[in-house]
Amino acid sequence: MKIGFGSPLSGQIYPMAKDLGCDYIEANFFKLSNNDDLEKHLQLIDTYKTPVRNANAALGSLIAVGPSRLPLEAFEEYFERAFKNASLLGVKTVVLGSGASRKVPEDYPFEKGFEEFTRVASLMGDISQKYGILTVIEPLCKKETNIINTVREGAEFVRNLNHPNVRLLADSYHMRAESEDFSVIRENADILRHFHIAEAQVGNTEIRLMPDRKDAFDTKSYVEILKEIGYDGDLTIEASSRGGDFVKDLEESVKAVREWTLQ
Repeated sequence: MKIGFGSPLSGQIYPMAKDLGCDYIEANFFKLSNNDDLEKHLQLIDTYKTPVRNANAALGSLIAVGPSRLPLEAFEEYFERAFKNASLLGVKTVVLGSGASRKVPEDYPFEKGFEEFTRVASLMGDISQKYGILTVIEPLCKKETNIINTVREGAEFVRNLNHPNVRLLADSYHMRAESEDFSVIRENADILRHFHIAEAQVGNTEIRLMPDRKDAFDTKSYVEILKEIGYDGDLTIEASSRGGDFVKDLEESVKAVREWTLQ
């Protein structure tokens, strides 16, 4: 497996990623839509040999459901611009998480909101396919959204959508926050294409830290499932620093996760 971490792009990120032994960076997709420094980033990618293989936060602050939603035409324009930039950087997978953007307001018909999100996801699949990039749906815990909270629900959504360029992501934090057993990964291996990893205590949505070799909450078992299904793709560390020293904590986390993948 390739080990990377999620971060907005900056000049400092590339040398740090290389020094810490990361295989790639997972960028912020929303910020790529208005990025005027693509040439600079391409030079940094070439200099430090650290690619930008994935991107997350697909919708950013754009509202996809409810009475304040953007029209589909606005999403089409946004996706065209953002995917073009992402493809120039070499991005291969974009994560549709964006919990607030897809949260159905309490006083709004849920089924209507779900249909609106489905249309945006399908459009994203169409445009990402045009640029040779895969869209993956990220299930998010109930604290963050009310549409697609578990891998099982995400799998049902992807199968029902039946789009050739829309697949599924699993995130150990959200799975633990929803008390979802990691075995569901095994059941849906055929449509899972990307994974996020973070340390999280079962049932506690407040703990989301970079994994370390102490493995207090048995995050290693998540990696064991990925190895069991023969996954050999990207695994992104998406979590907060343990003690405030981001670089030190990320270095320890990369070492821990890599050891688990190789054992």
